[in-house]
Amino acid sequence: MLHIIYLVFSSFFILHSYSELSPIQIDPLTQHFIDEYGRVRIFHGVNVVYKLPPFLPNLTDFDPQNSLTNDDLNNLHQWGFNVIRFYTSWMGVNPTSETEINQQYLSQLSKAVQMMEDKGIYALLDVHQDVFSRYFCGEGVPDWVAKKLDDDVFKSFPMPVAANITRESDTGYPTLEACLARPFFQYYITQAVMDGFHMLYTNKHGVLDSFASFWRTIASTFANRSSVLGYELLNEPPFTKLVDAVKLGEVDRVYLTPMYKKLHDVIRQVDDKRIIFYEPCVADLLQTGLQQGPGGVDYNNRQVFSYHVYCVDVTKQGDPKSDLVCDVDDALLISLRYEEAKKKKFGGMMLTEFGAISNSTEGIKEITRITNIADEYLQSWSYWQFKKYEDLTTAASPATTESFYTEDGKLEINKVRALSRSYAQAIAGQPISMSFDSISFNFQLTFDINTNIQQPTIIYINEDLNYPHGNNIDVSPVNSLTWTSTNRNYYEFLPTTSTKNSTMITIKITPKTLNWFNILWNWFKEKISFWNK
Repeated sequence: MLHIIYLVFSSFFILHSYSELSPIQIDPLTQHFIDEYGRVRIFHGVNVVYKLPPFLPNLTDFDPQNSLTNDDLNNLHQWGFNVIRFYTSWMGVNPTSETEINQQYLSQLSKAVQMMEDKGIYALLDVHQDVFSRYFCGEGVPDWVAKKLDDDVFKSFPMPVAANITRESDTGYPTLEACLARPFFQYYITQAVMDGFHMLYTNKHGVLDSFASFWRTIASTFANRSSVLGYELLNEPPFTKLVDAVKLGEVDRVYLTPMYKKLHDVIRQVDDKRIIFYEPCVADLLQTGLQQGPGGVDYNNRQVFSYHVYCVDVTKQGDPKSDLVCDVDDALLISLRYEEAKKKKFGGMMLTEFGAISNSTEGIKEITRITNIADEYLQSWSYWQFKKYEDLTTAASPATTESFYTEDGKLEINKVRALSRSYAQAIAGQPISMSFDSISFNFQLTFDINTNIQQPTIIYINEDLNYPHGNNIDVSPVNSLTWTSTNRNYYEFLPTTSTKNSTMITIKITPKTLNWFNILWNWFKEKISFWNK
């Protein structure tokens, strides 16, 4: 398979471990990620969210649907990804009660984080949920939490969407076949799911206390791991009653703000360094009700507003029906999130989900559309998602549609190329603009250099896919930078002694064209040499 090609390259070009990655925080003034040296950092990543037990991918044996092995991580590194938004399961940590901690799960989670770190990839630990519980055709909270619901409400699922649903005789879960018969988002309006989130948000039966205890366990485990980019408190928190879905910002103001504050305070008791990521209510598409991050302005260097962008007009496979609609939709959603985060001083910001899309022409256009807009706003992002990972709650059908691999294990090379963009991973100065043309493969970065930073600006390019015949690098002003490439696909730029601080620098990288004359001439010389022997 094609993935083997990349493993061969990896064996030659990935020869060292990164041992410990630079701790990352936020510059509250610019809202950029920054490392310990003061460089602006940009992250391109993927989601790895394995939604069914054991809530972890296979870490040892490569599988096109369910693994995250060293081979996978080598591939991701060579494709330019430097962060993974990784499922951190409440049920994995506390399978039967708040007091029972599954040390084996924590050990495997720590192993996964270490494996990422060894390849230079940060981990964003994401407490993922979709539709609250496996009992309600989703995933998220432990079974013992879902069972705290009133018995009549628990058994009413999936009312009012349907009168009943087929369940597994041994577990009581709805069968996956029955769950997948409807779009998963319909289950958000069931009484059981809405009551479940109300129970969590309001600490009914002590559920929020249990959730905070879970977060204390996670933060205690990873408090000293600089390769952990941060903790994402809760994926796509929804509404607790239908009327809240149409009251702009209601869930954010009434429920999420106090819950996030509580979780923040508990985490900060054991880890005051890692970034806390927080999301608005999933129904608040245009404007949120959040007024600041969970820690207030004092923590703006350690908190990030996390948002998701999906085009609303798509096929069953997740592909856009209309370029025009998705052009408007994507640009509007990203700009609204960006402007709100700027205006309200939310700390940093990151597009932590987009995609769930096929390898089709329309799918690739949507990936390119969103990543182009992200470049325009200098936003970091993570694609949904790397592999199938038993995804029972996705807009893509089948779930392998969103993956890098087809059902029969073939690498979707067009999708890889679309996501494996040239970009600056570290910038020794203040970025002004960054762009990449996915047709010509021309890349340009403009920034005001900070010569007091001793570490290099680092630019990633995919030499195999986008620059197969080599590349040209042009720097303006001329002779302002020197550059080297000791690791394939990664270029490091340092200022020359004559470069003054705050000089505006532009780096352009373009592909070399295939010169048929030189190829034929070299072939001719080889033949002449052979005949003369």
